[in-house]
Amino acid sequence: MEDCLRIIFTELQEDSASLYSCILVNRFWCRIAVPILWKHPYNYRKISRDKLYNVIIHLLPQSSKQLLFDNNIDLPSLSTISNKSLFNYISYLSQIYPGSIDNMIQTLIKSEVGFNKFQEDYKKYLLEQEIYKLFIKNSLFLRN
Repeated sequence: MEDCLRIIFTELQEDSASLYSCILVNRFWCRIAVPILWKHPYNYRKISRDKLYNVIIHLLPQSSKQLLFDNNIDLPSLSTISNKSLFNYISYLSQIYPGSIDNMIQTLIKSEVGFNKFQEDYKKYLLEQEIYKLFIKNSLFLRN
């Protein structure tokens, strides 16, 4: 049964809406579909980038969140979400896309009027390092 569902869900990997519907059926389907959905999350056009970025930030270890907080890096989910995730979504990624990480950092750390350029660059650097550490530590299937 699981093998059949995995084959079907793999055929749906280009259709994020259908895969998302599959994860809502029950826990069994969810456990099979989530790794397929998260193998290439940047490929889905309909997925909200902000939601994707918030999930990634949420998955940062507490030590990284504390480092970012201590350096006045105010990110949306650092203070609002404290529950543990049901899945280690990062472990399902097959590739790291540096351009997507750059876009994530640009989106999360906005330039402010009168903001010191050095401070802004330092914050971006810290966030980038913590995201890459998260990816490298948790990704099981990363390849070049």
